[in-house]
Amino acid sequence: MRQIRETLRLHLCARLSFSEVGRSLKISKSAAAKYASMARAANVDWAIAQTLTDEELEARLYRPALPRSSHQLAPDFALVHQELKRAGVTLQLLWEEYAKDNELAYKYTSFCVKYRAWALGLKRSMRQTHLAGEKLFVDYAGQTVPLVDATSGEITAAQIFVATLGASNYTYACATRRQTTADWIGAQVQALEKSRAEETGGLKAQITALMEASVATQGEARKLSAALRRGAGVQGRWGEQTLRNVLEAAGLNNRFDFEEQFTVETEEGRRRPDVKVRMPGGGVFAIDAKVSLNAFLEAQETADEQAREQALIRHGQSLKAHMQGLSAKAYWDQFKDEGSPDFVAMFVPGDGFLAAALERQPDLMTEAMDKRVLIVTPTTLFALCKAVAYGWRAEEQGANAAKIAALGKELYKRLSVMGGHAASVGKALTAAVDRYNAFVGSMESQVMVQARRFEELAVDHEGKDIPEITPVEAAPRALSRPELVEQARDKEAAE
Repeated sequence: MRQIRETLRLHLCARLSFSEVGRSLKISKSAAAKYASMARAANVDWAIAQTLTDEELEARLYRPALPRSSHQLAPDFALVHQELKRAGVTLQLLWEEYAKDNELAYKYTSFCVKYRAWALGLKRSMRQTHLAGEKLFVDYAGQTVPLVDATSGEITAAQIFVATLGASNYTYACATRRQTTADWIGAQVQALEKSRAEETGGLKAQITALMEASVATQGEARKLSAALRRGAGVQGRWGEQTLRNVLEAAGLNNRFDFEEQFTVETEEGRRRPDVKVRMPGGGVFAIDAKVSLNAFLEAQETADEQAREQALIRHGQSLKAHMQGLSAKAYWDQFKDEGSPDFVAMFVPGDGFLAAALERQPDLMTEAMDKRVLIVTPTTLFALCKAVAYGWRAEEQGANAAKIAALGKELYKRLSVMGGHAASVGKALTAAVDRYNAFVGSMESQVMVQARRFEELAVDHEGKDIPEITPVEAAPRALSRPELVEQARDKEAAE
């Protein structure tokens, strides 16, 4: 109450401003304004305040709240929570919309308290997703560092400003003399400038590395182009190596499934296809990889669009001429004895080479098929040779099946012979048992009857009784499998 009385005296009697009252009483300007507003609402001036005791003044200023209805209209806090996420929306605005024309609405303070209590029950998640360059989080750390003036030696507490980029977690910190608006804005500008400089430096380094990689790639491409332009021999060896890689990737083995660089004697002279692929069943087909790419390389190096188009036209004509020459060699006639199909494969070592030629020679594929030439690229040749490799596996499995059938037939034959022997052994055992039983019967009826009379005559036999001999009742098990019985019968008939 003392501060309220002094505020009323200084403001109403001495006519001091709220700022002056606050500095005099060491309270904030807003607190002084609040005390004056409470006195004005309660119709209390300095003259009346002097006549009132502390209890009376408190009762006049802090009047008890009027009773309110217990059936107040509760706001939709879920909607309030969602609306607060929109830019520029505050609790004050939402409360004003809620309380408009609503006598049962909560006061603003109760509205805020109840909303915060509702929000505490929500499930919290610390996971946040920040896009690059979207947010910069700034604030003063609260701690201070001593700043010493080199001239006067005065020590000032400097404020620590901290800024963090949400996406990269790049953190910037600096010290300011105070927390004024100028210091606040200046620190943010410095943080943004520092971040921009760091990102620009990193971007420049990445661009430099990319340029170096591009220059290195261009250098390697020039070396490859220069190597391929040295002559048909270099291009031929590169095409042959590419062809070999495709064949091996398809599962064919060199010198077993295909043969490279061999010579064929014909009436027109020697022919030398690059590869002869052996097919299941004894057939073969030839592949030629001697395609000239000089015109295509010239088109890639020139910058003039017209000159580039002319070079690509020459490239298409070169492939067409090579196809016609390959058809004239008629490799399928040279391998007729080996069961060769009536076509020869012309290998182009890149899909781009063939695509560029087909754009200028649309009828190239049709004419090639009419002339029994199959133009293939690494993609199509891989599929073709994959089918050949599958055929080899199927043929190998068929050969193994035939061997298994032969082994099974021989095994069956041997089992049949063994069954005949087993039947003979069984019959011999049966005959032996019959003879043994006949022997026992004869001994019992003819010999043992006479031998037992010695016992009737009290002959001393030294305690040794004549054992009883029993016949054998068990018989060998007969063979039941028809093939074994038949084999036994055949053996008996042969004997």
